[in-house]
Amino acid sequence: MAVAAGGLFHNGLLNPQHGVPSEPQIAELCRSLEVGTVMTVFYSKKSQRPERRTLQVKLETRQIIWNRGAEKVEGEN
Repeated sequence: MAVAAGGLFHNGLLNPQHGVPSEPQIAELCRSLEVGTVMTVFYSKKSQRPERRTLQVKLETRQIIWNRGAEKVEGEN
């Protein structure tokens, strides 16, 4: 399974060439993580179609939230 991030690296916040991020950049990154990032999951089997999921981080409890779209239910094929 491979995951493609849609825009997490677009502003250079996580680019090691830019050095250590400043406090405003870290705050922006935290807000982005709380709002969530839409990702596409690709499977190595041809029979499984790529699916879009949302990855969010709940900062106060340090939980990672991995959501499918509203039309899908976890555990169903």
